[in-house]
Formats: sequence, structure tokens, C-alpha cells
Amino acid sequence: SLRLALFVTFCLNTLAYENTFTLSINIQTKVNQIGPWFGLDSGGNVTLDSITVSDGTSQPPQNPPQWSNIYLAIFSKDQWQDYDLQSYLPSSDGGPACQTDDPTCIRICSIPSVKRFQIWGAPNSPYNATLVAGLNKPISFLVDDRNRYALIALTCGPFSKTGTAGLSFGLQVVNPGGQHLSLEEVPLPPTFAAVLVAYAAFLLAYLVALLRSAATRPAVPVEKALVGALFLKLIEVCWNLGYYRAMSQDGRDSLGILLVAQIGGVVTNAVFLMLLLLISLGWSVTRIHLTRREKQLFWGGFLLYTVFGLLHTACQTPSLCQGYLLSFYVVKFLLTFCIMVAINTNIERLRAGAMDSPLVSTPTQLYHKLRMFQYVRWAFLACLVFPIAIMFIEVAVLTWEQEWVAVFLEEVLYLGVYLVMAYSLRLQPPTHVPL
Repeated sequence: SLRLALFVTFCLNTLAYENTFTLSINIQTKVNQIGPWFGLDSGGNVTLDSITVSDGTSQPPQNPPQWSNIYLAIFSKDQWQDYDLQSYLPSSDGGPACQTDDPTCIRICSIPSVKRFQIWGAPNSPYNATLVAGLNKPISFLVDDRNRYALIALTCGPFSKTGTAGLSFGLQVVNPGGQHLSLEEVPLPPTFAAVLVAYAAFLLAYLVALLRSAATRPAVPVEKALVGALFLKLIEVCWNLGYYRAMSQDGRDSLGILLVAQIGGVVTNAVFLMLLLLISLGWSVTRIHLTRREKQLFWGGFLLYTVFGLLHTACQTPSLCQGYLLSFYVVKFLLTFCIMVAINTNIERLRAGAMDSPLVSTPTQLYHKLRMFQYVRWAFLACLVFPIAIMFIEVAVLTWEQEWVAVFLEEVLYLGVYLVMAYSLRLQPPTHVPL
């Protein structure tokens, strides 16, 4: 195919890290989005600096082809939707959106944008040497509208030509007051601070309750596992809070907090799911030990969930990322199915009056354990249904500036489920469980 390879290297402060992007696009594609959408208030500043252009392959760098007109343009979300620019992005198979030099494709390089800078090609061809060496002055401007913006690279050469170009530049996006977070992320630091306080208070209260009743009602192993899960969740929230605070100050994540927070999120969710599995199986609730197959299910599910989650988090190849994500969801679905089946099985056995376990030997114990399983089942159903409700709220109710509310609601969901588990486990009457 006739292809124009565009190699882009830039420092994007709002991404929380410095990275090198290598993009290969068809010349017919015309539109290539660089970086995510960023919410800017009126008066927000965008700065492009250290712009260099070359052919992307020669050493020392040479000029790119004269016909390869290249623009850097800033589009608002409204413009993106009004002109349907999404349809001009590369297809999932990498194919071009435009197959000929038809007027629809040609006009893309002249449609209105917030700002547009031609960095290569006519009429800039007399300044080729300056462009290859780098633009001496940074390009800086303020936006007038409270909106989301994206940086777009436009390639406007003819369909019949082929060649390569190398592009390098620095990008800084800052909201008024020196705020480096996108507008919809500005409330996240106080949100995670409040969630951190809530988890810390909950964990402290739960530990005090366990210690005060240690003499008459010792903690069972599954309660100790719950304490460990809460401690891991507390650490994850700390990392999230640290990341957004660092980003709000200077727009850089020099310590790699984001990656640590993402890894912590995968591990914490795996522990949360495994804790639900242990409770649903009745470990230290209706019986002391798990069977050999149940142990295999537990450790196999934990390892597969964690491994595929981490692989997807660290993935850089789109085709592999889709495979990792699909595998991750398959494992999650199977674990979810096992949890639901195990909870319903235990509830039906207890409703039938089964007292054939050393941990269920009296009607009082049977009643309290039945209530515990029922509470946990409702909490687990909330885990399945509530995320869908949050997604609906995010799409149909919240504006883009209120997207932080969805993050807050998700944290409230998990905190509520932990509270239900802690309360339901405390409902059990005193029972001696060998360690």
C-alpha cells in the first residue's frame, strides 16, 4: 500500500509520563489523533515547543518530501463531532479512511479548528533548513471556550505519493491557576482523599471490633483475610491519591506512580474477587477446609486473573492487548459464575436445615449463617448490577465535566460491599475454627 510513516516523539505532560510514540499511518488517512482529550477552561494554555521535522529515517536527518504537507491542529470536541472527524481515523485493520483524492478527504486540511500550524510543506518550503533544525520559538496560545481539546496531526499530501516524515515536539497543556489536570479530573484528588479517610476509619473500627471481642468471639480466618483485603485497598487508594496530586502540581509522573497504582488496582480487585469466592464456598463459615479442587480453583483463578490483568495493563501492542483483555474477562466471568453458584448452593442447603458441619450444629448458628450468605449474595449482585447503572449514569446523566462522579460512585460501591461483608461475618455466633 502507499504509506506515509509518521514517527512522533513528544513529551505529553497530561499523560503523566514522557513517552515516545511511533505511528505508521496511510497518507490517505489524513487524521491522526495524538494523545487523549484534555478538558480546558477558558484561559487554559497550550504550548508546543522544540518542534523538529525530518524524513524520519536518514542519519543525519534529511528533509521530508516537499509534497508531504503536515499540520498540527487543535480541535475541540464540538468540532470533532460536527465534522465527523472520527470517521477519518485509521480503521481497526489499519486501512485508510480515504481511498482517493476526493474533495471530502482534501477538505479535511482546511476545515475550521481552534488553532492550526503548518510545520512542513508549501508555503513553508523556503524554510526547510529551519524546520529540520527545530523551530526556535515555542508556539503558545490560550483557549477561549470551556471544552475538551485534542491535538491532531494532519497529513495532506496527494494519494499517489509515498514517503516518510519524522516529527518531534514538546506539548504542555495547563488550566488556569497552574492546574495540570484535565477539568474532569480536578475533583479527583479530594475525592480519593475522602475515600482514603473512609477506608482508614473503616479498617480501624473493624480492627477495634475484632480485638474487643477476641476473648469471647475470636476472629475466624475469613475475617483476617478481609482485614488483609482492606489493607491492600487502602494502599491502592493512597497510590491513586499520590498520582493525581503529583499530576495536579506539575503534570509529570516522574516516579511512575500511575503504573504502580494500575498494578495495585489489578491485585486489589483480584483479592476482592477471591475473598468473595472464599465466603461463597463457606470457608471458615460452614466448614473448616476447602477441597483439593476448590483450592485449585482459588489459586488458578487468582493467578490467571492477576496475570492477564497485569499483561493488559503493561501491553503496548493493540492486537495483543485485545487478546489479554478478552482472556481477563473470560476468567472474571468464570469466577463470577462460580461465586454465584456457590452462594446459592450454600443458601439452599441451610434453608433445608442442613446441620451436618462442625460449624453449623445448632439452629441459631444455621439462622445466622443463612442471613450472612443472603447479605453477601445481595452485595455480590450489587457488584454485578451497579457498574452497569454507573455506566448508564455516566452516558445519559453526567456531563464530561462530571465524569469524576462515576469514579466516586465506583469507590462507594466497593466500600459498601466491604461493609456488608464485615457486618455479615460479625453476625456469626461464637464458633471455634482451628487455624
